[in-house]
Amino acid sequence: MDQTQVNELRAWARRLEEREGGHEEVRAAAKAILMLADEVDTLHEKLDAAAAEGPGTVVSAPEADAAPAAEPAWEAADDRTSGSFLSRVKRTFGVQ
Repeated sequence: MDQTQVNELRAWARRLEEREGGHEEVRAAAKAILMLADEVDTLHEKLDAAAAEGPGTVVSAPEADAAPAAEPAWEAADDRTSGSFLSRVKRTFGVQ
């Protein structure tokens, strides 16, 4: 994500927060969007800092003959990651 996209997400979340008569779910979603935008900024800062330090450990791709995982990661996910985005946000913030 570039900074323009992150700024647009923040503006969208603030408009959601400012809506009159907004429901708790909408405010919770707006807060989650703002938290994610902050996390993107933090990760960008870490990435920039790592790039400034110079080359680090090189991670190689797995060998072609390596055995695949027994179960794909998305099938092993627990119920916190299932459902729509809004339902996950509601579960995270305890909103029914």
